[in-house]
Order: sequence, then structure tokens, then C-alpha cells
Amino acid sequence: MKLHNPKATAMLFSNGKLVCTGADTEEDIKNVARRFTHVIQKMDFPNVNLIDFKIQNVVGTCDLGFRVLVEALAFAYSESCTYEPELYPALIYRLEEPQVKVLVFVSGKVVFTDSKEPQELYTACEVIFPILSQFKDLKPIDCAIIPESYGSYGLNGKAGCAGLDFGGELPSIVD
Repeated sequence: MKLHNPKATAMLFSNGKLVCTGADTEEDIKNVARRFTHVIQKMDFPNVNLIDFKIQNVVGTCDLGFRVLVEALAFAYSESCTYEPELYPALIYRLEEPQVKVLVFVSGKVVFTDSKEPQELYTACEVIFPILSQFKDLKPIDCAIIPESYGSYGLNGKAGCAGLDFGGELPSIVD
């Protein structure tokens, strides 16, 4: 089931558990759970009640603003990291304190998961940022080479791309 305001999804399992995802605050997710419970009650299940509400997983995301050398990070922190790019594109960094999983993508996008409290996400960010900063890729973020029509090449990006060496004439900038 889906709601549009707030945007949320619910999964109802045969054991009676209702799992709600997508809300931004604890208050929103409680309201979403109540609304889904009300929908189920209207579907000829009047005895359904919301009991034992608890938050199981808080997820957060951020963009570091720089690309990350994830292979070097995986090598340097092998006791805390798992990186298998053929199975999943992100490096998984398991923090000990707080006990949060940090998914680090080459692009600099980061996902924090397995937290029970929003505050743990902020703490995890404070812990992981100095580590990730050591593995900053010097290539500009938005400077991926993409093929243009008619076989010529261009850049998907703006500032900072002109200094790259393409082994010949610098291609045009694509808007």
C-alpha cells in the first residue's frame, strides 16, 4: 500500500506485522502507521489495532561533494569494510560506535543504515567524514566522458574539466 502525503509505503505480512517506510520523521511514521491501520480496519477487519509500535531502522543519506577512492579505502580499513563491486557498487563500512552501516559509493554519495535513532546518524557522519576525506578522488565529480552523436566526444559537466588531458584536442563542453 502507498500514501502520497506524506509519501510512504506499507507492507502487511501474514503474521500481522505492518512495516512502514518512507516517512521523514518519527511523528510522520507513527501517523502513517495509524492511517494504514485505519485502511485495514475499513477493509472489514475492525478489530485490527496498532500495538507495539517501534522504529527498527533509521536511514540517512548525504553527498560528500567529492568522489571517493573506495578500493584504497577498502584496503586501508579492511577490518571494517566489505567491498565487492561485482556484487554491489558500494563499499560497506561497519562502524563500531555508533553501530551503523555506512554505504560509500565512488560518486561520493553515502547511505547510513541500521540505526535505531536519528542522532546515531549524525554521530556516524562525524566519525566517518574524516576517514572518507583521506580517500578523496581528485577527479572532478561531474566530469564523466559521455559519447555525443556522430562519434565525437563531450563532457558531462562544467567547471574544472578543462584541465584534463585527453591525449589530443580538448572536446567541447556539453550543456
